[in-house]
Amino acid sequence: SEAIADARAVLEAADATPAERAWAEVLIALSAIAQGDTQAATASLGRAEETPPPGDELFDIEVAEAWMALG
Repeated sequence: SEAIADARAVLEAADATPAERAWAEVLIALSAIAQGDTQAATASLGRAEETPPPGDELFDIEVAEAWMALG
């Protein structure tokens, strides 16, 4: 999808901030969950949690919901 292509572009961008990279990983994880790829989702969520955007409650909620979706 276009959103996933954009997320991958963020991960490849040398000037992407840690927060942008973390959100990109969340988007990739959510896509992987929708496709049933729990291994890829787990890896992406783990990377997203390495540098969470400080004070971003929505990020925390999205990550928590993604982990719950994984079971």
